[in-house]
Amino acid sequence: MAKDLTIPFLPMPLKVARKSVHNLIGMGEKLNRLVPSLGFNLKQAGIDISSREYAAIVLFSAIFYGLLFTLTFLIFGIFSGTAAFIGLSPFIGLLMAIMVGFYQLTYPHVLLARRVADIDRNLIFAVKNLLVQVYAGIPLFDAISNVADSEFGAVSTEFKKAINEMESGKQIETALEDLAVKNPSNYFRRAIGQLASGIKSGGKIADVLSSIVDYLSSEQMLLVRKYGSSLNPLAMGYMLLAVILPALAVTFMIVLGSFPAIKVNNNMFIILLFVVTVFQIMYVGMMKSKRPNLIGA
Repeated sequence: MAKDLTIPFLPMPLKVARKSVHNLIGMGEKLNRLVPSLGFNLKQAGIDISSREYAAIVLFSAIFYGLLFTLTFLIFGIFSGTAAFIGLSPFIGLLMAIMVGFYQLTYPHVLLARRVADIDRNLIFAVKNLLVQVYAGIPLFDAISNVADSEFGAVSTEFKKAINEMESGKQIETALEDLAVKNPSNYFRRAIGQLASGIKSGGKIADVLSSIVDYLSSEQMLLVRKYGSSLNPLAMGYMLLAVILPALAVTFMIVLGSFPAIKVNNNMFIILLFVVTVFQIMYVGMMKSKRPNLIGA
């Protein structure tokens, strides 16, 4: 994945950046110690870069953007004769360096969250597909291979790894156990671990898959109920902050505008509309982010 990885705000291609940060490896090691979860997030996100090398790349980007914004504001201040830009240029550069560095440090965690969400969304459909194939008399290896070649997102990608291990000589249960251990999704680990245990114990594969589907379905219904109950206070908060308070604010400004000594112009209403619109977009995004991944797309 490192070859295809694109790190946001990296000022050059990743391949070139990895060759350019050797002098920053020592500082990257110190930054890596300050963020102990970085190595785990990189590994779970499937990024084939060492944590200290990634930290060095983050430092390189932070230094680059820090200097870029410092010089940009400094030159602009000199040519425009604005002392404020000249005096603030180091602080603006430092602020941009911190923002870029923080974002790039958290980016592996973002990728990991996306991967887990993709796996959870497709897991129950992939297991149901396996169950249907096994009921139809298709061997488990062929069923897994068919799912790996299907459009089940990250689940198909994970099963391709297991197929490669099986074709290289590993037993099917061992390959599935290894796949479950290395996966960041709790539901995937439990489901595939249960399948591997069922194969080891010699149970009927159809019964094992059926129990996995029942488990995932019950978890899905539980998450739906929890999500539904969490929407009630969110909906009340939305009505209060996005409907009632703006309406009261408009009424209050109209009343104030009726007094000759107080001026209420159209710009105040435009600003209020902009604030309410931004708030509604953020609120809808927050409600969407709370939606459980296992529910599906």
